[in-house]
Amino acid sequence: PMKEARRNQLEQLLFHNLEKFDEMLKSFFGINLLQGMEQERNFLKMMFLRRHVYEHNGGVVTERYVRESGDQSVEEGVIIREKPDNAHKLIGQLNRMITTFNKDFNEIFPLEEFCIQIEKDRRSRMNK
Repeated sequence: PMKEARRNQLEQLLFHNLEKFDEMLKSFFGINLLQGMEQERNFLKMMFLRRHVYEHNGGVVTERYVRESGDQSVEEGVIIREKPDNAHKLIGQLNRMITTFNKDFNEIFPLEEFCIQIEKDRRSRMNK
């Protein structure tokens, strides 16, 4: 069980702040989400901030996005249009992050074969 203060920190965490999220995962759980991804950090930070712009501003660049992202290709007030190359690059990097998270998480909570079998059995029953 997690102490209330730590639980509150996690509940209030803004996930578009990738650096802070990574630091909290490391300090709270020992999960190193961005392990081996030093060169990708700036791109990931930009893309997480872009996601925030898409979701909350309809893709219209804000002064905050320009300031925090370091993205020199846009100006405040312009609508961002994503390039397929960025989307493909992001998907690959997210896959690496998910793989790392899964590996580190399973060190905390090892897989139990009987749980996997229970889920397989449940899915089999549902498919009938």
